[in-house]
Amino acid sequence: MSPLVPDTSFHIYNHSNGFENVFKEAENYRFFLEKYQLHISPIAETYAYCLMPNHFHLD
Repeated sequence: MSPLVPDTSFHIYNHSNGFENVFKEAENYRFFLEKYQLHISPIAETYAYCLMPNHFHLD
């Protein structure tokens, strides 16, 4: 696993197992974004994100 490097861009993504959904209800999207705001936003700039029922992308 490579460390976070200043002035470097990363594409972060995750996908569910099989045909399961990561986000099953609208509340799950809100919860994810609240945690992202709390833990990631203070240390990394986000240029774009996409949350879909079975996976997400962060750039």
